[in-house]
Order: sequence, then structure tokens, then C-alpha cells
Amino acid sequence: MRTFAIINKLVLSAWLFAISPASAHVKWFFNRPESELLKQAKPNLFTHLSVGNILPISMTMSLLFFIHLLNEKFSNSVIHRKLVFWAKKKEASINLFMAIGLGVSLIYCGITRTLLVPNFVICSHCPQWLPAAEIIVGALLILGLFSRLSGVAVLALMYMAVCKHGMLECLDALPLVGLALYFIIAGRNKYSLDYFYSIDRFSMLPAIPMAHSIVRWTMGLGLIILALDEKLLNPQLAMNLLQYVPSLNLLRIVGCSNEMFVLVSGLAELFLGICIFLGYFPRLAVVLLLVIFSATTLVFGVEEFFGHASCYGIICSILYWGNGLKVNVLDLTAVLRHCCLCSDHSRQIADIS
Repeated sequence: MRTFAIINKLVLSAWLFAISPASAHVKWFFNRPESELLKQAKPNLFTHLSVGNILPISMTMSLLFFIHLLNEKFSNSVIHRKLVFWAKKKEASINLFMAIGLGVSLIYCGITRTLLVPNFVICSHCPQWLPAAEIIVGALLILGLFSRLSGVAVLALMYMAVCKHGMLECLDALPLVGLALYFIIAGRNKYSLDYFYSIDRFSMLPAIPMAHSIVRWTMGLGLIILALDEKLLNPQLAMNLLQYVPSLNLLRIVGCSNEMFVLVSGLAELFLGICIFLGYFPRLAVVLLLVIFSATTLVFGVEEFFGHASCYGIICSILYWGNGLKVNVLDLTAVLRHCCLCSDHSRQIADIS
């Protein structure tokens, strides 16, 4: 009977993969120091094997294997190819939306005196020009002025965050690194001051799909790290948030404990991160993320919205590009030759003008 009850709860909690606040950054909302929380004992559900943890883990692994088989069949479908072709045509708009997302996030962090993410507070020991630097870099990205240098500046800000808080604490901010690398590679395209004033019209067309893949990889890896760090390996952190905001346990009405909710939420986040990282129907995965972000924004408000502003740009990228296309060497050589010819033609036109 106990096994049946657990199975019943797990079936009822399957919808967490769509609407649970799995991707809320737990560390953004601590009311006590993290070191103090980590000293607390982990729940038995996370330290001893039982039906309660073996079943959800097995279900997640089985679902991941099933998604893998489906992806092998549909990854090169006609619909996917058409979406990627459409993405190439809409690259300038995608580029603009990603810049707005990252820029707004940086400006908000500068105004609130935080470094890249809401939980990295800029204290009196930090350089006092950091907030101004974030605001300026965010504005430059949105306007598209010195865009590649702005991408380098984001990496420099990330380096400062790593120096202050350590590499492990900054791993969940990997999506920001992906966005910075994207803008270093792709620039800000035609909807920018760089393009309008001919400051930077250098185009690396063959590298743009790779730049979007980097964005997807860093997003997926960031979600995987979040799931492991804040829920599956350190459930005390998520448990603290549930005590602070008990309404987050959406399944308590059916008798689901906070421990089970944290486990299933962590597995859901891990599942989505793996799907995005490996390219297993990443468009569907980010649609679920968009629903999750919308739900958590209703709970936490402005801080959650602006904290995830950069992620909305990443979601836009993945919705269009998906897991990209497999290109063989001959195709890539042809594309590079075509881009070189186009670049030479553009220089000739610029010289004439």
C-alpha cells in the first residue's frame, strides 16, 4: 500500500515538469547564510535508498532514454530544417531580443548594486564603479554600440565575480558566459548603431549557428548545475525556500511532502537541462522553462523577472535554432567560400561609397 501511495503521488506530480518552480534560483532568496543552511542535516530521502527516491529517478532516466530515441528519429526532420532556415532569415531580430534581455538584466543589476545575478551583492570592499560599468555595458548592448567589446566586458565582470565568490558559486551563471561569447562572435547585426554608423559590420556567418549552440550548451549546463547544487545534492537550500514560501509546494494538497517536492523539482530541472544541453527537443524544453519562469515571476515579482531577463533572450534563440543542423565538411567549406566572396563584395561597395 505504501508503494502504491508513492506511485500515485509521483503520477500526480508528473505535471511538475511543466509548471513547477524548478528553475527558480534558490540562492537569490536566502534569508540566512548559505553556509549555515548547509550545516543542517539532509532529509533521509536524499541520503538513503528507498522506494520514494528510486522510483522518480528511474522514471526520469526512462523518460530521458525515450526522448533520446525520439530525437534520433526526428532531429533532422523537414520541420526542423524549415525552422532553422527561418531562424537564419530572422537572425537580426533574434540578435536584438537577446541583446535586450542581457542588457536589461545588467542594467537592473547595476541599479540594485549586484554583480550579474541578484545574490552577488556589491559590497563596500568591491570597486565602486562596478554598478556604473554594468549599466553602461547593458546600455551599449541594447543600442548595439561596440557590441563585441561589450561581450568581452561581460566576461570581465564574470571574472570579477569568480574572484570574489569562487568558481563553484558562479557556475549557475554560465548562460551569461554563453551570451557574452555569442555577441563576441556575432556582434549586434543590422539593428544596431555599430551597423548603422558602419563601426562594425564584420559578419562571421558560418560561426553564428555555433554561437547559438554555445548559448544552448551553457543554458543546459547551467540548469544541470542548478538542479544538482540547489536541490539534489544540497536539498537543505531548497527546503529553506519552501519554509519561507510554503505555497511553492504545489502538491501539498495531495499530501506531497516538501522533501518529495524538492526531489521531483530537482529531477525535472535536471531533465530539462540535459535535454537542452544534448539537443533533445530543446524547443519543447524551453517552452516549459518559459512557463516555469512565468509562474515564479508571479510568486517573486520584479527580482525574478529581471533576474531571468537574459534567459528570455536565450529561450528566443533556442526556439528558433533548436539544436541546429548537422553540417558536413563540404557544406561548411562551401559556406565559408560564399561568405568570403560576400565579404569581398561588401568591401568593394564600401570603398566605392
